[in-house]
Amino acid sequence: MKNCNNYFIKLSALLLKIIFLPLYLVGLLVKKNNKIWIFGTGNGTKYNDNSRALFEYVNVNEKIIRPIWLTKSDYIVQKLRKENFEVYKFYSVNGIYYSIVAKVLVLTTSFFDVNSTSYLFSSKSKIIQLWHGTPLKRLTLDASIATYLFQLKNKIIQAWYGKTSEELLKVSSFNKRIISWIILQYIGRESDLIISATDKNKKIYAELPIFGHKNIKTTGQPRNDVLFEKIESKNKKKLLFYLPTWREYDKNFDFFGQYKFNLEKFDSFLERNNANFIIKLHACDEKQSKKIADLFANAKNISLSQIEDIYEILPKTDILLTDYSSVYFDFLLLNRPVVFTPFDLVLYEKLRGFYYDYNSVTPGPKANDWDEVVEYVQDILNGVDNYKQRRLLVNRDFNRYQDGKSSERVFQEIIKTIS
Repeated sequence: MKNCNNYFIKLSALLLKIIFLPLYLVGLLVKKNNKIWIFGTGNGTKYNDNSRALFEYVNVNEKIIRPIWLTKSDYIVQKLRKENFEVYKFYSVNGIYYSIVAKVLVLTTSFFDVNSTSYLFSSKSKIIQLWHGTPLKRLTLDASIATYLFQLKNKIIQAWYGKTSEELLKVSSFNKRIISWIILQYIGRESDLIISATDKNKKIYAELPIFGHKNIKTTGQPRNDVLFEKIESKNKKKLLFYLPTWREYDKNFDFFGQYKFNLEKFDSFLERNNANFIIKLHACDEKQSKKIADLFANAKNISLSQIEDIYEILPKTDILLTDYSSVYFDFLLLNRPVVFTPFDLVLYEKLRGFYYDYNSVTPGPKANDWDEVVEYVQDILNGVDNYKQRRLLVNRDFNRYQDGKSSERVFQEIIKTIS
């Protein structure tokens, strides 16, 4: 059985290599241009995160480099061209050409950020993995893809041999190295440089089943540079920004249909305290947008944000609310209050898991339901802030640099990598 599994995996990888061999050879033979850097994020559908921040920094400050954004979105193409940035669709002639000749590929997740055909990229290119935040919860690559592929492999073997799932779990072992190997045949190879906000992440990134690499540099995250810019908000109301994360084990998780949420009561609470409550769903929860928008259609002080880049709102936020989103690590740079909403902590920890002890690294009150959220927010609005010193300590551990120069440091590390 084990030999059959390995044979099937290797055969699949070989077929993928044969299919994409022509493009791979083109990428291998073409000379790379050190001054052409390709950027992308969100599987080609977004314009945000660390890639955006570094892309804009290079455009403004590093004229020797030709930064190019690749996307699947016509809207993003139009938007960036209005701003006089160079941008192309994934599979346009220019998009494919510059993918082949670019020396640097800047990603926040995988090759799908810039072009799903990984064989355009040879070992001559340098893959820069910016990632999308300091990991608190176990990363998807670590927790989900490997599990999914294991289940898929079992289903295939089950179809061939008629074994039950329980029997398969007994007779087939999960070989992470082999699974990683076949994934690499499809989505590329290890990164040449991974950036981090803290040394604490180095072990985590190094052990990722796909993108792990020893060349991990602590530079800070480019997207956080905006937090150090002076931004004046015209809104006199207090801004509460709610960023719930995605539950891959429950795609219809209802944040407001349970845990004692009362719309009229909550909206009245905001009205009395001259506050606005803005919700931004995780990208994987966007299908719930209409449902939540309808729920709050008549609310005076609650709204669902459709803004693509939360770092346009984060600097103006007075109180952050989140459950397991790593964005709070970034928000600590502002040393403003955070209210944590881990309503399903026991289940989430069991099914997804964390890299750090949740209670130790979350410097803020933990609400079990919306009544407690109101209680903790009211205390903060009344001037009670019991976690200020604790926030400083966690911030020191997870954000080495606090100067607004992370993009510059990342740029210099890329230059060293390609030199």
